[in-house]
Amino acid sequence: MITTLLISSDLNSSTQFVQGLALCTLGAIASPEMSRDLAGEVERLLKSSNAYIRKKAAVCALRIILKVPELMEMFLPATRSLLSEKNHGVLITGVTLITEMCLQSPDMLAHFKKVGVGFLISLLLSNPKNSPTHPPVGFCSAMSQVFM
Repeated sequence: MITTLLISSDLNSSTQFVQGLALCTLGAIASPEMSRDLAGEVERLLKSSNAYIRKKAAVCALRIILKVPELMEMFLPATRSLLSEKNHGVLITGVTLITEMCLQSPDMLAHFKKVGVGFLISLLLSNPKNSPTHPPVGFCSAMSQVFM
């Protein structure tokens, strides 16, 4: 209980590095109960204006849904904004989160196929000028196999 309160206060810190460390810690050590308690904070940070925080929050959300799959629905609205991300680091972590959601739930797979993820693959392959980071080609081919 004390650990949950400490991580919660760090998630609400005004310093991005404290928030990032709290997200990493939560993803690494959270129990299912702690994940349930703090999933709302992670979902809020997925919508942050800071790309560093969005990337860390996407990884943390991935680890949360691996531990507590029923929390997947909570992260669905925030994933839509991750698909239109210009920062490739955030985009790749967002796609990784979405991929895991699709692997765990046929309903999520149907949802994301309906949304049309094909443009995402072409975005990853065609325009490396959006960000100084570039996605690996093997990652792009793996994504096309999952979503196509």
